[in-house]
Amino acid sequence: VAVGEKLTAIGGHPSINVRQVPESHKHHIKDILEEGLEFEREALEEYYRLLSLAKTDVALEELARAQIVNETSHIEEVEKMLRGMK
Repeated sequence: VAVGEKLTAIGGHPSINVRQVPESHKHHIKDILEEGLEFEREALEEYYRLLSLAKTDVALEELARAQIVNETSHIEEVEKMLRGMK
């Protein structure tokens, strides 16, 4: 929601389209976690890209940094779960 609000504030229009998650036909928990980890890493890259675009917009920079913290936390949690499966 916060990203969409910021886009609107700077004159943009957030998309309501959600990227389709491809069906991998893998149903073991380890496979599902690995797939989720890939999506989390992609999201983290996008937030770093947003951070690089923030330039002098401190609010946008803080928003990007907060999302980077969230995604990093998600990645670390999934990595811990995967390590526990070995």
